[in-house]
Amino acid sequence: MQFAVPQFIEVEDKVIGPLTVRQFLYMVAGGVTLLIAWSLADLSLFVILALIVVVIVVTFSFVKINGRPFQIFLVSFIHFHTNPRLRVWFREPALDKIKTLSKEKKVTVQKEIETMVLPGGRRLVKSKLQDISNTLDRA
Repeated sequence: MQFAVPQFIEVEDKVIGPLTVRQFLYMVAGGVTLLIAWSLADLSLFVILALIVVVIVVTFSFVKINGRPFQIFLVSFIHFHTNPRLRVWFREPALDKIKTLSKEKKVTVQKEIETMVLPGGRRLVKSKLQDISNTLDRA
């Protein structure tokens, strides 16, 4: 069996005449905005708003920068300028935190070991000296 392999998957389908769905929706949004501006503003303000809306709609609908749609370029541009570009690795504070955590953990484990009681009433000890001390204390 042979299957057709899709090609040109980056090209958007032309749905409404020469426009893609995305372009058509931008045009509809611009038209609705102009209709609202026509009903709410006087003629001079409407002309200014119409120019601004048309420039924005045409830019978002048809402009591509480096083969990417303008809205994706705009998001990347904003992300680039809002996030830091210099990355600095601070080794010392991380090591201090790890050392502190390991010391705290060691102390809690040591306390748990000291409180453990083995069968026969004997305690678990970590050194011979402590074992001798426990033996002398019991006698």
